[in-house]
Amino acid sequence: MHRYLGLSLWILAGCGGDGGPLTSTGSPDPTTSPDPTTSPDPTTSPDPTEPHTGPDRRHDCAGLDPADPAPLEGYVALTFDDGPSVTQTPRILDTLRAYGAPATFFIVGEMLADPDTWPIAEEIVADPLFELANHSWDHADLSSLSSGSLQAEIDDTTALIETFGVSPRYFRFPYGASTCGAVDLSRGRGMHVTGWHIDTADWCYAAIGTPGSCTTADYFRIPEEHTDDMIGFALEQIRRFDGGVVLLHDIHGYTADTLELLIQSLLSEGYTLTSLDDLQAFPRLNQDDPAD
Repeated sequence: MHRYLGLSLWILAGCGGDGGPLTSTGSPDPTTSPDPTTSPDPTTSPDPTEPHTGPDRRHDCAGLDPADPAPLEGYVALTFDDGPSVTQTPRILDTLRAYGAPATFFIVGEMLADPDTWPIAEEIVADPLFELANHSWDHADLSSLSSGSLQAEIDDTTALIETFGVSPRYFRFPYGASTCGAVDLSRGRGMHVTGWHIDTADWCYAAIGTPGSCTTADYFRIPEEHTDDMIGFALEQIRRFDGGVVLLHDIHGYTADTLELLIQSLLSEGYTLTSLDDLQAFPRLNQDDPAD
């Protein structure tokens, strides 16, 4: 199973309903379910008129959260995960430059550890259109790691990026899988946790089945009408949000092949291509203040 699809299905499987534990028949276990004849103790029950402020109700811990709610006033930020790729990232950089399109590259540390990628990183750092950001060392599920392993995933990648003369300002959780502790750690390192509004599913169109095709069976979010239309799938979401942070991956040839058409489509519909640090477009992201 593809890693993204597997995580999505795992998340869905974990989203159960309220109530007591289920018996084999699917009904609440009467030995553990609350007794409906018993009234709650008013001295211990929470006051329903008071907001819940406990640690289990923090709204700012989600690695998927793009922070800024729609509508996005036509601003679009292109972001690329999992590189740099020796073969595909240079093609993507050329296309972006041709249209003056800013982009943020959320690199994986073990990819950047390859000396063949160093000229690419230097090229990204040298161009004001582009930015290097942190996407962990080896794309692990950071929500499942020990504190020491989590710190190493983040800090080792930052240390490698800093050898190119910059410190990463943005961090993206692999799979969007986070915990409050992991979010606090990354923010404590001076990075803004960056989710996304638009999932292009380019990894599916690129890597599963026929190139350029992604079915609902491959990835549950793909509508039937977009089976062979990644650009249409992305644009449908962008129109709904009136802009947003777009998730792509610079390790796929299919993404490099279709990027120009995506940019042309966005410009023809009047969207403004901008960077993540645009305070007018993404103020909450840059203030670490996700909308609740």
